[in-house]
Amino acid sequence: CPVVFYLHGHDEHVSTLVAVGGEAAQDEAWEKAKGAGFMRYAHQEDCGKTLGSVLVFPQLLEGESWVADGESIVENFLVPTLDAGFKGESGRFFDPERVSIMGYSEGAEGAIHAAKLHPEIFSLAVAAAPTTPTASLSSLSLYGRSRLEPQAGHRLRLFIASFGDHDKLGSSKSGLDHLIEDLDNAAVTKYTPLHVRVYLGAGHVHWDEMFNKWPGLHQVVWEGNYDNVHKLFGTSSDE
Repeated sequence: CPVVFYLHGHDEHVSTLVAVGGEAAQDEAWEKAKGAGFMRYAHQEDCGKTLGSVLVFPQLLEGESWVADGESIVENFLVPTLDAGFKGESGRFFDPERVSIMGYSEGAEGAIHAAKLHPEIFSLAVAAAPTTPTASLSSLSLYGRSRLEPQAGHRLRLFIASFGDHDKLGSSKSGLDHLIEDLDNAAVTKYTPLHVRVYLGAGHVHWDEMFNKWPGLHQVVWEGNYDNVHKLFGTSSDE
């Protein structure tokens, strides 16, 4: 079945690992997770019965960062988790042709890491509100490895980014310029189309517009209709 990795933002970090903190830590993790947009689907009674997809929602500890630690987390957690799902003892659980990586705000930077590092693994990447404060852009290194040729078995069909034109954390133009430069340096845009949405009048929090009001994205990611990726380029009102 299709699998969705969703990388959370700054406000969803937890203070204690569930394995260490027990029930109290589990309660904290769930409360933080419910604040993330994808968790809203859990409140729809029939949603889980019809989607047939798997959500993996890794939560970072306070002090960790999808920006600074993203590459290490991708290599040491996300990829091994996928390997386990591909090669489970009872047979393959995840469909290797339908793996999406999605991130919001700080988590968007983690999704960018994943798309650059492993375009041969992820089929679709979404970076929502990857806005770096304008004052920090000049000192932010363009991380990741550069490539001249695509990885063997290149699977990344589409990279999607979204911005709000009233984002107070940073200019959407500066954020987009930085994103394009970063993806160009890693050769992502050489082999993968880049689709950008700018929501007029929206700020950093434009989760609802991006994920809840774009049926095409929902059909591809959650229902696993990856053959309809081209529909993502249409308008939500037509779908």
